[in-house]
Amino acid sequence: MRKNHIKRIAAAIVTLIVCVIALAIDTDYMFNGLNAAASDESFVIVDNTCTINCADDLAAFSNSYQQDPAKYQKVNLYIAIASGSLSELGGFVSIGTALYPFSGKITAGSSELSFTLDKPLFSYVMDSVGIMDSSGISRNITISRSASADSPLFAENVLHNTESAAPADWNITAVTYKDSDDVEYAHSFSGVIGTLWDNASVSLSITNNTVTADGRTGDIVSNSNTGIACCTMGLNSSLTVSLTGTNTAFNVTSENANAGGIVGTMAKDSTLTVNGKFHTDGTITAEKYAGGLVGRAKNAAVNFADPDDCAVESTIIGTLGTGGIFGYFDNTDAELTISGYDINCVLNGGNSGGIYGELNNGGKITIDGSNKVTASRTASEKTNSDFGGLIGIYTASVSEAALNVADIT
Repeated sequence: MRKNHIKRIAAAIVTLIVCVIALAIDTDYMFNGLNAAASDESFVIVDNTCTINCADDLAAFSNSYQQDPAKYQKVNLYIAIASGSLSELGGFVSIGTALYPFSGKITAGSSELSFTLDKPLFSYVMDSVGIMDSSGISRNITISRSASADSPLFAENVLHNTESAAPADWNITAVTYKDSDDVEYAHSFSGVIGTLWDNASVSLSITNNTVTADGRTGDIVSNSNTGIACCTMGLNSSLTVSLTGTNTAFNVTSENANAGGIVGTMAKDSTLTVNGKFHTDGTITAEKYAGGLVGRAKNAAVNFADPDDCAVESTIIGTLGTGGIFGYFDNTDAELTISGYDINCVLNGGNSGGIYGELNNGGKITIDGSNKVTASRTASEKTNSDFGGLIGIYTASVSEAALNVADIT
């Protein structure tokens, strides 16, 4: 009897030891698992700077940003990759959120900085964000779009940083994409910037080299407003653009809204300034309004550093209005002078004019003699809609509205 009792006690002790060991193993696994999950951040942040040593680091940062945007909003990024190339960004999500737009800075440690992306680099970004080299000089970013998508190349939304007066200075080069078999593609995107929100100010240099070796061009395509520089400009926003590159034959297409060679839609008191030469000879098409420079604008200003450098030689097709400069322009309170444009375009849409497709004038507009306007319509496209050398359809919204035209060539 005594021996059986001792055996039962021994068995109980063995069982207890086994349970303790099992619990210890399970607990160790549990805590190690939690630690492993917490250390999924492969990047390291020191002195508010996240160092990116590989593509996985940037992908991990982008996902961490989405999970805790307040924590990462003002973190600076230092791209430490020797080649400066980030091409295998599996799992990457566009950086920034509506409540916490990215407001840090990006510094490139190498002489090159390039991304291969199927989506914008930024979802929401402040207009104060600098992209520079280690000496503080603005750095060019080269972006290859790996698949056609109805999204911007660089930033979906740009918001104004009220704490910074200096506008961003962004230099973007768009290039073709080569897959693992070295097959080259010129994929489409909806513009470099999606929406430039109210009061935001950006200086944007675009080099559009999206032309393949066999001559295929990358186009600008969207369901919404679209233009190569910006789809939509908000109230009192400001955009300064220079456009160069091998692709001057890009087409711009808005399937459900407005399209312009540079900007789709401009809100009240927004300003577009074009530096250097602007030349476009592709086709601009819109379900609503289409313009050689801007699809639709209200009390907006378009300025050229040298107006003689503006040449529009596109075929333009807007269902509601088609213009060599503006598809639609609503001028309710401004005094505006249109001068210095060289327009030689084919207008195959509704309400077509060499400068304005449709003009609603509630102020004073002067079109002076420095303009060279040639507007024509393909015979097969002649319809019953209005067609004018300068204006397709004109409306004066107030009795004192004035339109002055002088010495147009």
